[in-house]
Amino acid sequence: MEQISFYNSFRFNVHHRSCASRTDNSCGIPYHYIARMISGSAKIVSLSGETIEVGEGEIFYLPKGLKYHSYWSCGEASEVAWESYGFKMMPVSSEIHYAMQKIEASEAEREMLDTLSRDIKVSPTSVGLLYLFVGLSLENMRRDTADSRAAAWERAVKYVSEHPNFRVCELAAHCHMSESGLFAFFKQYGGLTPVELKNQILVKRAVELLLTTDLSVEEICSRTGFCNAAYFRKQLRKVTGKTSLEIRREGTRI
Repeated sequence: MEQISFYNSFRFNVHHRSCASRTDNSCGIPYHYIARMISGSAKIVSLSGETIEVGEGEIFYLPKGLKYHSYWSCGEASEVAWESYGFKMMPVSSEIHYAMQKIEASEAEREMLDTLSRDIKVSPTSVGLLYLFVGLSLENMRRDTADSRAAAWERAVKYVSEHPNFRVCELAAHCHMSESGLFAFFKQYGGLTPVELKNQILVKRAVELLLTTDLSVEEICSRTGFCNAAYFRKQLRKVTGKTSLEIRREGTRI
């Protein structure tokens, strides 16, 4: 690797802000980051719906490519400050990915960051120390897998199915997400909003009643929880592409 390419593969910084602020990294970050809060606190909300909150002295990891918004607060401190160590290459197989997360570091690992923070600059020594820290941390870090996103989606669907009159704040809390993160996760993973998911679930129940009972549309609307028959008919058409008469005539299930 050429010398310039080597140094461009890393980005070490100390950040200072005098007041509460927000940053938009919705385009994705070009480095992996190990970071540690010096003072103040931060809330980081990924566009996939995950949220972490970090306070003074806490260490966290942000994966390369992560799309997120961050919110920084002084609290009782005079400023918000944090140190960050960016690196482009993760010392693992390219098929393995790690989630955004806080890192529980040992005393020895914290001392490594202390050494790095005394003279924050990219050098063969500092890079070697950073990778030693990363290597030790990986043993306890949580991987980001399709299974974890699928589990979050299943949890959300189950809650909506059992609580069709949910409030968004309640669903977000159940899924361990912020409200904005919840909407982003729904759009990214399911391609719809929480209300659209609810309507799909209710329509599916309504279709079963259309096919297995002689109840009127108004009675089915009432039993499934739609606010009125007109809205029910609109959602039925939107989800199934058919009217109630067509569903009964064709025996169409969804």
